[in-house]
Amino acid sequence: MTAALMITALAHGAGEKWDVGGEKAAPGIDVEQWIHGNETSIEKDHSYVVLIFKTRDPDLLRIIRLMTELQEKYADRGFHVIGVMDEELDVGERYVRTNAEFIGFPIAIDRRSSTKRAWSRVAGSRFKDESPMAYVVGRRGKVQVIGQPLAEDFTRHFPSIVAGRFEGTMYRQTKKIRESLDEARKMRNYRMCFKGIQDVLDVDPHVFAYLTHEKFEILLVDMNERDAAYEYAAEILKQYQSDGPLLADLAILIATDPKIPTDRRDMDVAMELAEAAAKVFGSFDPRRYTVPAQIHFARGEIDDAIRLQRRAYLKARPHRKAEMKRVLDDYRAAKTREAKVAE
Repeated sequence: MTAALMITALAHGAGEKWDVGGEKAAPGIDVEQWIHGNETSIEKDHSYVVLIFKTRDPDLLRIIRLMTELQEKYADRGFHVIGVMDEELDVGERYVRTNAEFIGFPIAIDRRSSTKRAWSRVAGSRFKDESPMAYVVGRRGKVQVIGQPLAEDFTRHFPSIVAGRFEGTMYRQTKKIRESLDEARKMRNYRMCFKGIQDVLDVDPHVFAYLTHEKFEILLVDMNERDAAYEYAAEILKQYQSDGPLLADLAILIATDPKIPTDRRDMDVAMELAEAAAKVFGSFDPRRYTVPAQIHFARGEIDDAIRLQRRAYLKARPHRKAEMKRVLDDYRAAKTREAKVAE
């Protein structure tokens, strides 16, 4: 089961005990001994889930499997799971020996519950003395989400946190404005919609950068202002030239989003965005190749798509190989179909 499916399956029917944080810095980790995996610590520009638990916690093995899936899914994006057992050393070691095959992240024994107490103070009275507890730490070193790891929607903001596009304080601060955007768009009050988007971007242009895509889509699809839309795309490229994921998503939106009519797609702009994004991604990041490959494929340039996707497959970490291979096979199958049609 994929991580996304697993998260969905685990979430439904579970409790709703979680909350958005964002204001408090992540405490340190004070451990007696690391009993599984490599010693680690919390550093800026990375994101984490700190899982504090006891061996007798309900559904613990399901939680461990989920955390392992998340670790594998986001490992190449600066994400880490850290497990801290609030147990005696011999109890923790025995549990790890028994279940080591399911554990894909480092685990340590808490030093006289000091880590648990420090993190509990961040959680506050709502989660007092509960176990297990998971704390999601963003790239700026602040605790963004707190609660039960199997709680419904606990992982809702997870992709944004890993990407550095979520701050709980800003999320609450802009909530009413963001909620008004959908209504303004439905009412075709584009002036109000654009003002709201800009107001939110003014709070933090990186965290809320995804709203630039919404403005582009409104211009291109809702208002049919093709020239204005692509002028705005050029502004996005200039302002966010170091934001590879944002540029990649806009390129893919232009090339593949079914809401955009064919005559409003500018595939040259899509490729320009994809190539700019590729320059930002590291040489061992598959997205350096998969994004331009996807645009080449959408343009009908299948040989180029195959060439780049093959490089992505060769560069990918082991847990991503199967995903890269599936796409590569799809491109090769399309090439075969194209050859048959040409005969």
